Amino acid sequence: MPRRKLRKIDQASAGGPVQSTDRTTNGLAMKPCTRSAYESRLLRVLVHIQRNLDRAMSLDELADVAAFSRFHFARIFRAMTGETVGEHVRRLKLERAAGKLRHTRQTVTEIALDAGFDTPEAFSRTFKAQFGDPPSRFRVLRGSFRPPRSPSGVHYDQDGVLRGFTPYQGADPMTLDVSTREFPTYPFAFLRHVGRYNDIGPVFRRVAAIADERRLFGPDTKVMMVAYDDPSVTDEQRLRSDAGVSLTDPTVDTGELIKGEIAGGLYAVTVYKGPYDGLRNCYDWLMGSWLPNSGYEAADRPCVDVYLNKVEDTRPEDLLTEIRVPIRRP
Repeated sequence: MPRRKLRKIDQASAGGPVQSTDRTTNGLAMKPCTRSAYESRLLRVLVHIQRNLDRAMSLDELADVAAFSRFHFARIFRAMTGETVGEHVRRLKLERAAGKLRHTRQTVTEIALDAGFDTPEAFSRTFKAQFGDPPSRFRVLRGSFRPPRSPSGVHYDQDGVLRGFTPYQGADPMTLDVSTREFPTYPFAFLRHVGRYNDIGPVFRRVAAIADERRLFGPDTKVMMVAYDDPSVTDEQRLRSDAGVSLTDPTVDTGELIKGEIAGGLYAVTVYKGPYDGLRNCYDWLMGSWLPNSGYEAADRPCVDVYLNKVEDTRPEDLLTEIRVPIRRP
């Protein structure tokens, strides 16, 4: 397999918009210098990880290295590198372990512990899955070895030196129209869901039943989900989200529904057409392709999904979801 060329980077009413600002198509030609700045900031994180591989690094620490939003850093990292932070760190440690097997006299157990594994058996299984041979056989083989696939082209370097990386283009590149809009803060009635985002359906049905009983639906009512956690770093059984409806009258009795607010501010807005399980790819495209070219930064507020048609009488391929990603001007 030919080596990919690395890009060299210089290190130096309810829910209605108040104002529509600049309009972009695909968002890929707006400010070319911005992508370079995003990539340079992410490169700082990749170097920081290489040089601190043996200690725990929090997502907040890495976000601060890049000066990215702590709330959205994990999603930006995955979208631009093709790996979660955890996947990236594990792969680098395995590559380092491969070098130790070939060039040092450390035992397999010592190397396994250095790589963060509790037992040599667990290390052996994972190593074989990546390199094709168990550690003991790999150690006696001659010649160079091919490291595991890296979506970003970044591999372990014992000196922590990186010239650049290949920004991940995504397994399923998208073409979407994105606008930036200013929304007000407005009241919201909801129920909390904890678990997989795709399992929130029963909660929405309960919300709809209560909202219908309380006569909360009106011509401007929005059915919405607010997501608080990134599935790439939070266990799916612990993902938090709110399923609810916008309110035109904040004083109305909402029964079992909890009253809250959807934070106002500037958002990047696009409409995705298709089944809900494709929303993750859409978010990856927004964070990894649109945002770095947009001239904006991700803001420390949760993303919001607005459902524009009913799942009960709409084919999955015709479902429309308005995605709102909070942004701010630098």
